[in-house]
Amino acid sequence: MKRTGRQRAVLALAALALAGSTAATTAATASAAPSATTAVTSTTAAPPRAFDLSLPAGSSLYRGGYMKAGNTRIELQNDGNLVLYCGNAGMWQASNAWPNGYRATMQDDGNFVVYDSNSRALWASGTDGNPGAYLQVQNDGNLVIYRPGGQPIWSTNTGGRCS
Repeated sequence: MKRTGRQRAVLALAALALAGSTAATTAATASAAPSATTAVTSTTAAPPRAFDLSLPAGSSLYRGGYMKAGNTRIELQNDGNLVLYCGNAGMWQASNAWPNGYRATMQDDGNFVVYDSNSRALWASGTDGNPGAYLQVQNDGNLVIYRPGGQPIWSTNTGGRCS
């Protein structure tokens, strides 16, 4: 089925909205001209390895998993350390996660927590009580937890340090 530029833009907007992107409108409407086929993929079948932009409530990063936007990347390294990078330079890390960090979970209650392999909490953002909140990595170098309405409730305060 051949799609018009507007239909492709609507599909792209829907895909970005599902990913929790606050930049969805800009990205989807920037190009209304015909282009290549747009693919939409789902990451709900298995524990995700990588996310672009945001980690929704109820999702986890496991060792070796990462999330990125531009040059900014949050990674739960294979050594158990949760680190925020600009390119290859570390900007922030979760205290007490290394060397036992196994899983970093954006919980349904809004708390972002690093657990060991026995499900003991090693580090937490302290943002529980915010159901539906999501973690977003921003291309300016900041890692932020937002309430569903878009209000920031926690960050690494590293915005503006990455381009």
